[in-house]
Amino acid sequence: MLHFLFLLLLPTLLFFLHKSLSAAGGGGHLPPGPNLCRILTLKHQIEQNPRKLFTNLAKLYGPIFSFRAGVHLIVVASSAAAAKEIFSTQNLRFAARYLPAVNHSILRTTKTRLPAAIVVAESNAVWKIVRGLGHRSIFSAASVEAAAGIRAAKAAELVEFLGTQIKEEKAVFIEEIIFATFANIISTVLTSRNLFLVDKNGENVRTVINRLIEMAEKYSRFGLGDMLPFLRRFDFSTKIRGRVVFENAKSIWGDFVMERKLAMATQVEGCSKTMTRDFLDILLHEDLFADDGAIEYFLSEMLMGSTDSVTTITIWLLVEMIKNEEILQKVRKEITDQAVEAGNTISEPGLAQCEYLQACIKEALRLHTPSPVVVPRLASKASIINGYTIPKNTIVLINLWAIHTDPGMWEDPLMFKPDRFLNSPIAFKGGAIDGAHFEYMPFGGGSRTCPGSEICRKGVQLMTACLVHYFDWRVPDGNDRAVLERGEDQFWTILKKDEPLRLIPSLRGDCNNAELD
Repeated sequence: MLHFLFLLLLPTLLFFLHKSLSAAGGGGHLPPGPNLCRILTLKHQIEQNPRKLFTNLAKLYGPIFSFRAGVHLIVVASSAAAAKEIFSTQNLRFAARYLPAVNHSILRTTKTRLPAAIVVAESNAVWKIVRGLGHRSIFSAASVEAAAGIRAAKAAELVEFLGTQIKEEKAVFIEEIIFATFANIISTVLTSRNLFLVDKNGENVRTVINRLIEMAEKYSRFGLGDMLPFLRRFDFSTKIRGRVVFENAKSIWGDFVMERKLAMATQVEGCSKTMTRDFLDILLHEDLFADDGAIEYFLSEMLMGSTDSVTTITIWLLVEMIKNEEILQKVRKEITDQAVEAGNTISEPGLAQCEYLQACIKEALRLHTPSPVVVPRLASKASIINGYTIPKNTIVLINLWAIHTDPGMWEDPLMFKPDRFLNSPIAFKGGAIDGAHFEYMPFGGGSRTCPGSEICRKGVQLMTACLVHYFDWRVPDGNDRAVLERGEDQFWTILKKDEPLRLIPSLRGDCNNAELD
């Protein structure tokens, strides 16, 4: 139906394309790429698996290619050299992010004065305020270190819960357990309380995971209103998607916000001076947010941005180690030697000294990059990259997966080989931060690089250490290889296993009284 409508309106579209190109100075030497008919045939692949499709198209058209999506010109960069131009040399011109029409629909359901939250905001004064709030309260080095006790406590709950499953010899959905544990870490930092009871809310955990996945899929998808803005008011499908995203956010955080507001009102009436000052308090006091809906939406983005990467990388790292016993044993020995203290407790500072574990985390981020296609950027000015004109208002995508698996940059790029990062000059955050190695950028780059990289590293190393130090793992029914090698499923900003991974834990050695430091 959408294809038919698109073709029906093609004459009008061509007029707007001509008008748009003239206004943007788009008559220059644009990057080559597939034509409109070819893009229509590839629509499903673009929506479901853009990283592989864009990688294949780059082999045909070059490391920078372009195509049209309605009135928009979309440029895809698939090389380290192009990424350096976008993330470093011309960073300010590509610092803004493109907001799909669904985001405007979401925010119109609230009375907020905030044009968009941290993940999707334009690079403007409001975005800087919001990002500053997140940095001071969550992402700064001091905030990350201050949350060490929270991480240790929640990881201890993880170990305790898995111990109960061992007694019953049950297979666990490992994604749900990791997600619930780290979601509780983030929730405690944000709101001073758990989002889940890990041992009692398995069904609720899966519900929240599905809601977040649905939110990511719906607010990142282009709709008719994106391709043909003059029809945005009639794009009812996008409006429905916006309502679903908004309602999902409210279902996750609505009770939290309501209870906190009631508590704050009670404390004010009683003239209490013992009010907690956590992130939710700050949001409720800031004048940026005019209603609860905007706060709930913002908290959902913070939760999604934090938990997705940690959960995805921890799962893939566990899978890669189970598949390779030599790597697994090497990691275990290093953890025992460097990070296990008296009483069989795991020290987070000790984990930071485990060079091979850190190399494994880097390699998992390279091969299984959680956001393999960077959230769309928007060119604020016309630019020249690799000799091609990039007109103003062009949507720019960076295919990190293509860069991370480029055989010209990496030996055996599709193999999990953590040794490549031993004694390597490549930093954990990648070349987008240290200014040298743009073949590795797991957290994006430029002024819009992911602010939660250190939270991700801390979370992955602690979750992984707990899972492999205290437990052995096997696949139900003994079908290890077939289950472990099942592929990846991707939406625009999430890369995960195509089926939830089920594993049976068993206790390793004398870990019955294990605690976490």
